[in-house]
Amino acid sequence: MSRTSVRMAWRGVIACLLMALVFRLPASAAGIAVLVDGKLISLSPAPTIVHDHVFVPLRGVLERLGAAVSYANRKIDITSGGDVMELTVGVPSVSVNGESRPLDDPPFLSDGYVFVPLYVIAVFTGADVTWNGEAQTVSIVTPPTPPPTPAPTPAPTSPPSQGGLEVKLGPSFPATGKAEVLVGARYYFEQYGALSTSAYFEAIAGTQLRHLGFGLGADSTTGPLYFGGAIGLYRSSLVLPDDPTSNRTSFGARLEAGVILDPILSLELSHTFLPEILRRNVGETDLTLGFHL
Repeated sequence: MSRTSVRMAWRGVIACLLMALVFRLPASAAGIAVLVDGKLISLSPAPTIVHDHVFVPLRGVLERLGAAVSYANRKIDITSGGDVMELTVGVPSVSVNGESRPLDDPPFLSDGYVFVPLYVIAVFTGADVTWNGEAQTVSIVTPPTPPPTPAPTPAPTSPPSQGGLEVKLGPSFPATGKAEVLVGARYYFEQYGALSTSAYFEAIAGTQLRHLGFGLGADSTTGPLYFGGAIGLYRSSLVLPDDPTSNRTSFGARLEAGVILDPILSLELSHTFLPEILRRNVGETDLTLGFHL
């Protein structure tokens, strides 16, 4: 056999030994790929496997997962989303927000670099981790970023003006003892929050009480209920069996409460005081339906 043939044979043997050696090397020597959201990241030093757990250098992965890392005196602090993880090199336990949990394998130092268990730190940040043994690949998928919270709409400095006309119809019960019919109308000028201002007109054309009234009112609304009052000027005629007709013009005051049945209909109970006109303490209580136009 020639020297050239011998040399070629040794080269073949050496090549086979090298191939066998490569396949027998631990996974750390063969190289472990780490993907974050599908992107391969370069780590130095390379990841390694200890007791079937992938360890990565402290710096490199956590920053890509949005975590803050600090290291001093063999102690590791990792902060993510307001949570704090504490590890110590060589100590097989981890503390999360003050609660201690055991670790299968602790962080360790190698050639001056700190290695930490990848699965533990990735899950701590909320990421999903999968391991492909055949491809020697760790895939990390970070949680989706929540959409930003829209800023609240500032309250208007000047509440919008809301005008509207309401027609009122219903029975009136004067203290004379005979029910009369009241017809009225109210115009809302503006509404500021829960306070409404309005002008009103009402008329009663009965057998014992006849009057015309004009006034200004204000109501406060709480849900479907509203309460308020008004002052007005009334021209009244009061006819009683034992008293001649009296015609007077006077100021009066009214208290009212009601409920909004739907956007166009309301029910109101009110009482009007006419101290000068109704000398015999004759008040007027009205129960009316309001139709909002």
